[in-house]
Formats: sequence, C-alpha cells, structure tokens
Amino acid sequence: MTAYITPKELKVGIDVGSLNHAVAISDDDGNILKEFEITHTSKGFASFFKIIEKVSHSYHATVSIAMEGYNGWARPLDGLIQERGYKLYNVNNVKLARFKEIFPGAAKTVPTRLLSNSLRAMACSLPPEPTTSTFTSPSVMSSY
Repeated sequence: MTAYITPKELKVGIDVGSLNHAVAISDDDGNILKEFEITHTSKGFASFFKIIEKVSHSYHATVSIAMEGYNGWARPLDGLIQERGYKLYNVNNVKLARFKEIFPGAAKTVPTRLLSNSLRAMACSLPPEPTTSTFTSPSVMSSY
C-alpha cells in the first residue's frame, strides 16, 4: 500500500494590474492569512517575495501561486516566481468569470481571494500525490 501525506500548502492569488498587484495568501482551509498590494517595480517584487517567504516559513508550508493578468503585465513577476521554484498557475480570465457565475457568493470577494480559493478547490478535487512521485497532477488551470 502506498502512503500518502498531505503537506501544508499556502495558496497565493495575484490579481495583476498595470501599476499595482493585489495579493492574498490563504491556508489549506481557505482562511485568508494576509492581503497586501505591491507595486510593479523591483522594490515591489522584493517585498512580495519577502512576505511570501516569511509566511511560508512561519507555517512550515510550501507555496502555490495563481496569477490572473493580461496584456503582459504579469511579466517579469511570473518569471521571478518560477526562478524561485514556486508552483505557478496561469488563471484564464474567462474561466475565472465562469467560476464567479458558478459560485456567486464568492464573486462578492476580491479577485485575489477568488484566485487563492480556486487553487484550494482544485487541490481538494485531486487525489493526493504519492510521496515518492515527482508527477504534478493535471489541473483546470494551466501551469506555466
């Protein structure tokens, strides 16, 4: 029999804007741990990673990030996220709108909460991965 473990994982949602990005961090239970905004500058990106690392260390958790953006505003943050080894999911704007239609109560919350909760919903719908496998489960979100 294969043993499965469920590690702690923080879900980070980023609503990308042209000048500022809104960020929400939630735990496995969907509780919002922190919400903040960063500027689309190297100083803002450094602040983002400092906060993510601090929260992940305090919860002894891995990090998955869902990012919703268009017109290239996700760059260069998406590349920096990948360079640091975090799981990164690109959330399709049309699918996010459909999610809001299906779950109307969630549509009243800020977009970053929707992104972090959609990561949580995705994780709940997939079987746990074996601890010996490096396979990444397919998802409704596209991984970069």
